[in-house]
Amino acid sequence: MLLKRVRCCQRGFTLTELAIVSAIVGIFAAISFPNLITWRRTQELKTAVSTMSNAMYEVRTKAIVERKNYTLTLDYPNNSYTLTKAGGPTRAGTALGAVVIDPDDSDETCPPLSDQNVVFRPNSTTDGVGYEAVYLKSKHPSITTRYRIRVLGPTGKITVEKWTGGTWKSAY
Repeated sequence: MLLKRVRCCQRGFTLTELAIVSAIVGIFAAISFPNLITWRRTQELKTAVSTMSNAMYEVRTKAIVERKNYTLTLDYPNNSYTLTKAGGPTRAGTALGAVVIDPDDSDETCPPLSDQNVVFRPNSTTDGVGYEAVYLKSKHPSITTRYRIRVLGPTGKITVEKWTGGTWKSAY
């Protein structure tokens, strides 16, 4: 009996198949890269808004619990903030990176923080008479979304809003 060797299935890919798959992956990467950059910049802005609003909630809570005035002071040139306990040390806040704390906004109904700071009191009020706000926007002109964190002086209530192109709406 004559045994013939039969070649079993060959495994692997040809150079042509690899080149076609590489070209397809390259096209998808080129198409998605600009969207990925925009997404990252939007996330930076959302993170900065979360950081700032959390700092304001923290200061308000500490003022109530410790029965001491706390001050949140904005540093517009450095896009950062500091927290100060009455009669205590100052704690530097986080720099907000690629986000601008906007000192001027055209919304007359909710002006920026007066004197670049807000004092939270133990009775949960602030030093403001009405609403004051911190406005945040991206340094990148391609990101047009803006946020404001409003503080109502008589109650100390803090709200986060997003500019939707014609009106401010709750961000959460």
